[in-house]
Amino acid sequence: EFQTFNFPMPSKNCFKLCLLFLFLGNSAFAQDPTILKNKGEELFHSDYYQLAIKNFEAYHQLVPDDEESQYLLGLCFFFNNETAKAKTTLNQLLNTIDSPFENLYYNLGRIYHSENDFEEAVAHYKSFLRIAGPEDSRRKMVKDEIRRCGFGIKIKGQLTTIIVENLGENINSQFDEFAPILSPNHEDKLYFSAVREDNLGNFDA
Repeated sequence: EFQTFNFPMPSKNCFKLCLLFLFLGNSAFAQDPTILKNKGEELFHSDYYQLAIKNFEAYHQLVPDDEESQYLLGLCFFFNNETAKAKTTLNQLLNTIDSPFENLYYNLGRIYHSENDFEEAVAHYKSFLRIAGPEDSRRKMVKDEIRRCGFGIKIKGQLTTIIVENLGENINSQFDEFAPILSPNHEDKLYFSAVREDNLGNFDA
């Protein structure tokens, strides 16, 4: 023979109290600085920049002096096309740390370059080159970007009409071609610079 037991139902106040403890527990968990930072880094490396921004901003309110999280927050803004916030965040970091690192200068150069602020971009690119090691694979690319900025400075402010046209696979490739010059002697020849895998450097034409 089975016995039945009647347990009293919890009161509404007891139920509300349990919900309150559950909410407070989740809030404390969500505001744990280490969890916020780790989650932000995970989202950043998974290219979920908008979600990463929320985690880094919450973390930065709790730990405002963390240089790494501020740097990653600036990159999230940049990759999320919020260049004004990216510039502000990374410049604040640049002005507060004792020894700026090469990636900070590199990405500030990219941000200014994306805004066509060529003078500031060149300044940051050059700062990157001064402290980046000789083995850094980005050195050649940054030098090319400085040359592009120089061309941008030269034509900036000129009132001119520019027509962009693909000239076919014999000239245009997946790489960068720039600074075209018509041959003074041959109407069917065009000289230009290019950044391609098989470049010889300063001697190929």
